[in-house]
Amino acid sequence: MRRIVLLIPLLATGCFGEDVEISWLRGFGFGWTGFNHRVSYLHFAVEDDGLDMAIIGGASSTNYVPDLPEGCDPDACDELPFDDTSSVTIAWGRTTTSLATGSAEATVFATPTGGQQSLEIPLEGRGKGHAAVMLQALTVDTDYALSGGDDCYIPMLGWHPRHMAVSLVDPQLSDDGKSVTVTLKGSFEAGYSFEEYRACQDDVVEEAQVPITVRVLAIATPNGLEQHGLQHDLHYEFTGNQFDPEEQPDPPLEERALALSWDDAIAGWSAIDFRFDEDDPDLRGAYLRTLSVGFDPAEGWASGHASNYSPGTQLSDFGYAFEGQITAVEADGAMEWGSATFDEIEAELDDDARPVLHHQGWK
Repeated sequence: MRRIVLLIPLLATGCFGEDVEISWLRGFGFGWTGFNHRVSYLHFAVEDDGLDMAIIGGASSTNYVPDLPEGCDPDACDELPFDDTSSVTIAWGRTTTSLATGSAEATVFATPTGGQQSLEIPLEGRGKGHAAVMLQALTVDTDYALSGGDDCYIPMLGWHPRHMAVSLVDPQLSDDGKSVTVTLKGSFEAGYSFEEYRACQDDVVEEAQVPITVRVLAIATPNGLEQHGLQHDLHYEFTGNQFDPEEQPDPPLEERALALSWDDAIAGWSAIDFRFDEDDPDLRGAYLRTLSVGFDPAEGWASGHASNYSPGTQLSDFGYAFEGQITAVEADGAMEWGSATFDEIEAELDDDARPVLHHQGWK
């Protein structure tokens, strides 16, 4: 079993009174080129030297099928190997600030009942006022053992999610102003496929446990701080014809309003929560064609969105409910908002069958 480090302090940056440059995730998303897929691996990160990303959707995206454990029925554990690519969007915020800041990574083991992990983020110097936290990087990785031990289904091939969530709860500035403590919470629930050739997957969906790793930016601020909660849902009907399903247009962003109190704000995600087909009495999981979260302070919208539209492989209708939280801090410097979309990103594995990260430097 791979060893996962639960807490990795990184170099803290920023000291009250000294200008430093910070960056964080404003949004991210992907859309498969060919078909909808399971979720195997998602990685979006804002780094000092640019952007990192990787999207894997099982054997139908990588064309890689691991060896089946001995004694397993190949007809009940079949895969459809295929190469697919995705378009990936990452949006970010950047600013130069004299506020005390720092960053650190932690992993929470997400299950249907949820998991949590405490994270202490060191600050350089002494921060003042209140603590704020937001995401700089997010990784969802299904390559982890089943809670009931090894079985015929191999978790690295991914799951059909019913619930994926991560949140940063109750950040607290230490009494000496040198660190911020926050609770990382995560949930992941897999659903049934109801496909005969994936019966071995359906046998163990309740045993899925998925490490979710985040890198968190912490800010200590004597300035204004606010949190904006979001909640919306959408449902798409299915024609019943998998080769001619009804299209799934994006929602109107004007119906998903966001109003920050400041023109210049350090604002990012502190909670992201997707539930798919939550009213399905059979607990069916979702194939995903697209998934995205983002916001634009200038245009005044914030949204989480997903779809499963996929002529040829779509098997059902689709719905989602999204909840999120944006944390905003009154900034003391000019703000830069940016985004970039990268087409034809390969779902690529290395020689150890681990996802290959794709890097794009700042331009």
